[in-house]
Amino acid sequence: EIVLELKELSSNNKFSDISLKISKGEIIGVCGLLGSGKTEIARAIFGLDDFSSGKILLFNEELISHTPNTMIENGVAFLSEERRREGFIPRLSIRENITLPILKEIQEKCCINHEKQLEISKKLAQEVHVVMSSIEQNVHELSGGNQQKVVIAKGLSIKPKLFILDEPTRGVDIYAKSEIYKILREATSNGTAVLIFSSEIEELLKNCERIVVLNKGFIKDI
Repeated sequence: EIVLELKELSSNNKFSDISLKISKGEIIGVCGLLGSGKTEIARAIFGLDDFSSGKILLFNEELISHTPNTMIENGVAFLSEERRREGFIPRLSIRENITLPILKEIQEKCCINHEKQLEISKKLAQEVHVVMSSIEQNVHELSGGNQQKVVIAKGLSIKPKLFILDEPTRGVDIYAKSEIYKILREATSNGTAVLIFSSEIEELLKNCERIVVLNKGFIKDI
């Protein structure tokens, strides 16, 4: 089952004629250095940035004027390369950060169901092996690797059909990197399609079924 398909996706001066498919349960890497257009493609897919031409199809339906909210509603999670600026709210707890995308689901009348929020956040924090003093610890107090795990748990909270990750292991230690990829492989075993944008070719070679290489905004034939 094709989860996501890009058809000749282009954005002026950023990337051109990008075509790829990712199926249910696949983990695919998009490799490129700074300036290759990988971040811009990831953001365009999720609806954070505009694109000038081409098509994005989600489950064979073309997306028209999509936004991050509509993508989340359709089961798409996104991890930004700017973890500290866009990935979490530093002064909120681990519990609060993990459940940010599902507040509507855990809301009763006008209030958050704190028992449900606590149950979900604890379960996800344990699944991704966040090292913490408690679920109430502020995220800014955690190490870089554990902050990234919280952001991944936040994405997993929506039970994603597609998880798009931009530089998921940047700025984390070797042990945390291996744990993060293990978490992503486990997600694919549950049917999630995982699309990783990264400059770390060795990591992609170890963990991805297929790799697309970008060079100056184009897919490079290899």
